[in-house]
Amino acid sequence: MRNKTLCLIPARGGSVRFPRKNIAPLKGKPLISYTIEAAMGSLPSNDIYVSTDDEQIAEVARMYPINVIADRPLHLSDSKASNVDVALHTLSAMESAGKVYDYIVILQPTSPLRLSVDIDNAMAELLASQKELLVSVTENEHPPFWSCYIKDDGSLETVFKDDHSLKSQDYPKTFMRNGAVTIGETERFKKQRSFMASDTIAYIMPQGRSIDIDTEDHIKLAELYMDLATVNQEKLN
Repeated sequence: MRNKTLCLIPARGGSVRFPRKNIAPLKGKPLISYTIEAAMGSLPSNDIYVSTDDEQIAEVARMYPINVIADRPLHLSDSKASNVDVALHTLSAMESAGKVYDYIVILQPTSPLRLSVDIDNAMAELLASQKELLVSVTENEHPPFWSCYIKDDGSLETVFKDDHSLKSQDYPKTFMRNGAVTIGETERFKKQRSFMASDTIAYIMPQGRSIDIDTEDHIKLAELYMDLATVNQEKLN
């Protein structure tokens, strides 16, 4: 049986800086719920899977008509395991079950403000480009060329060979990965074992939808963005 897209939401139970963050409450709902709902509202050809090592996360995911993999191996459940590792393991398990996918889409549950349309538009851009790999990005708020190290003696050392004399608008635009949407053609991804390559294309998202929840303060910031989006929508109506 051949299916077009495997939509994977990897949700580990542990987190060093913010324990239980994947089910932390955001506007009265577990954090992971926003990613599940965004996936459900995207392309109907998607098969949605939540992969977790945590029963509480699995219980939240089972509230939705999606697939849940709750027996993730131990070596994929610690802080050293990457989303790439989980994706490769999931694809292998699916192939063993007779399911072969053209594309894999990874949606991290810590990106609650990503919309269904972002998933659909990212896939459309990848297909139109005739490339095989895509990652979502957002524009850097400040030029990374201003970055500095603090040395042991407390003095500053620039990361880049730059005299910092230019105004921010005079630097070229730079972008950073936001983790909201990652897509790979499955055979290319399995061969390369990465989504980053010289021909990876970018799906650009606004900063307001690019927040990555890593601390409790990020939850508060996400709520502010959501309130602002509601106010703006009301003005449009």
